[in-house]
Amino acid sequence: LIPAAAAESVLGKAGTEGYLLDEGKYDELLKASTVLERLGWHCYESQRTSMAWDRALEYLRDFDKEAEVYDRFLCNAYLDVRPVVSRDRQSLWLELLYDDSRVSEVKTTSVGDGVSIQTPLKNDFRIRTSVRIPKGKMAVFVTNAPIRDGGERMLRLLVLRAGMWEDK
Repeated sequence: LIPAAAAESVLGKAGTEGYLLDEGKYDELLKASTVLERLGWHCYESQRTSMAWDRALEYLRDFDKEAEVYDRFLCNAYLDVRPVVSRDRQSLWLELLYDDSRVSEVKTTSVGDGVSIQTPLKNDFRIRTSVRIPKGKMAVFVTNAPIRDGGERMLRLLVLRAGMWEDK
C-alpha cells in the first residue's frame, strides 16, 4: 500500500492500470512515500510459485447477557506466479493470479439503549493475466485500495521484476 498522491507524482494519474517501469522510476516511486506493506520472494524459471497470507480484524459482533462478543474477520490474499524466460533471453512471460481481500470499512450500527454492533465490509481485488516483461524492467499493477482513516486515498501496487536471470 502506498499513498495515492505519492504514487501519482511518479506514475501520473493512477487507477486500475498496469505500467512497465525501469529501476530508476521504481526507486523514485519508493522515495516519494513510505511503503506500508512489502513482501517479496524469488521464483525460478517455469516453476509455479504460490504465496498465501491471512490478515484478521477483530470487531465487536454482538452482546451476550451484557457482555461484549468479539469476532475475527479474515482478509486473505493469494499470489500465484509462473515465469518463463523467452528463447532470446530478453524478456519474461509471467502467468499471474493475484487475489486480495481487505476490510474497506467497519460500519457501526446502534441497536438501542446505547448498544452498537460493528459490521466489516470487504473490498476484493483480482488479477488474472499473462504479461511479457522486457529484461531490466518491472511490471507494476495499480488499483485503488480502501481509504485510510483521515481520508487519505491509498493505492495497492503489485510489483513484478524481470531481468534477474544470468545470460549464458
